Amino acid sequence: MSHDFFPRQPVPPARRAARDILVLVFPWITGAQRPAQDIQAAVDQVLSSANMNPADAGLATQVAYGYCRHKGRIEFVLRTFLRSPDRIEPEVMMLMGMAVYEILLLDRIPEYASVDWAVSWIKAKWGGSQGGVANAVLRRVCRERTSLLDPDFYRVKASLKTFLSRLYSWPDWLVKVMLDAYGPKIEAFLAAQTNEAPLGLRINGNASGARSYYKLLASQPECVYAHFPTIAMAPGAADITQLGPGFESALARGLVSRQSAASQAALAALFPDHWQGPVLDACAGSGGKSFYLMETTDLELWCADVHTTRLGRIVNEAKRLGLPQPPRFVARADAPYPLKRDVKTILLDVPCSGLGVVARRPDGKWKRSRADLKKVIKTQAAILDNAFAALPKGGRLAYLTCTILPVENQDQVASFIERTPGAKLLLQKLPDPESQLNEFFYAALIEKM
Repeated sequence: MSHDFFPRQPVPPARRAARDILVLVFPWITGAQRPAQDIQAAVDQVLSSANMNPADAGLATQVAYGYCRHKGRIEFVLRTFLRSPDRIEPEVMMLMGMAVYEILLLDRIPEYASVDWAVSWIKAKWGGSQGGVANAVLRRVCRERTSLLDPDFYRVKASLKTFLSRLYSWPDWLVKVMLDAYGPKIEAFLAAQTNEAPLGLRINGNASGARSYYKLLASQPECVYAHFPTIAMAPGAADITQLGPGFESALARGLVSRQSAASQAALAALFPDHWQGPVLDACAGSGGKSFYLMETTDLELWCADVHTTRLGRIVNEAKRLGLPQPPRFVARADAPYPLKRDVKTILLDVPCSGLGVVARRPDGKWKRSRADLKKVIKTQAAILDNAFAALPKGGRLAYLTCTILPVENQDQVASFIERTPGAKLLLQKLPDPESQLNEFFYAALIEKM
């Protein structure tokens, strides 16, 4: 079936918003000299200032996230079809890439519509030459869509590392690091993270009606994981209107909170209901894991973080949940804590490469470097050493990451145990490539003997 691909329409608002999001995430595309933003922060910034209907806002978000997830694969397709890819303006490459994402992976959008808006925009801003190239390339993508969806297209003249990098859209150097660690089974981790993560929810067991609301959500066909207080709803159910009547009210009343289901499961695997208090959440951030502990245990809890803004959010969150505000203070996790009393358990949700939550933060894989990885491994080791020194005999460390790299997980913990007299590994939970949650966490519990 042939289509008239000649550009006719103005740029649709959803695509303009997606473009604006992506240039905040990757500012170098336009030559801007400003720090890169995380994708969710960029989405929030752009959509909060745009007068868009919910459908356009949803499409803008989907295209921006989808482009980040599949950026490497998309760029391989474009470079394969372009005669002189280095002569194409970076922003033109990105706009073509957004259209390629729609053509290949968004069935609900007609191919001609994706070609039309992209070529119209490119011709209007960069002239007929670049617009003509875009038109020819995108029309070819439409013609060859079936072959571009076949993994064999990405195997041509490719080693296993190159094939995985192309198909699953990861930087070459990171695929090598993961292959060295896991071998071919790394493909399951990569494949899972090309998909959206389910919407993770935490039910507040302290709130009236919590069990009934949990049962309501767990009974829905969109529920893919349920283990009180944790619920995970399939990505298609991320629209809160699909989560049953009264969801917005339940959220406002503190009956339910948004929190990664995989994150909650990793923490639960360390049996926090058996910990001794006080517990210091030494990398508390905005308090997600702190409030999980407050809702599921009777432990006395303290919160520390290096960022005062994050700690400040804990105040409002405690009010929403109807919980007492936990004592909180500013402190570096890799430096001595200003404590007047001993803590019995220290929770360390440490800084990491984030390579287990690429489904939720797909821009992260494009912003990591070997130097970043070395730095974060060194920081983790310092945090472990500092926290262990602050514990009394019999105290425990709970160590968590949101990465799949052994050098940040079991290797990091093994190295700590080896160099630290009196440190005993009680249990650990490795990232599971078969998890249906599309996110991967590591957790370990260490005791000071």
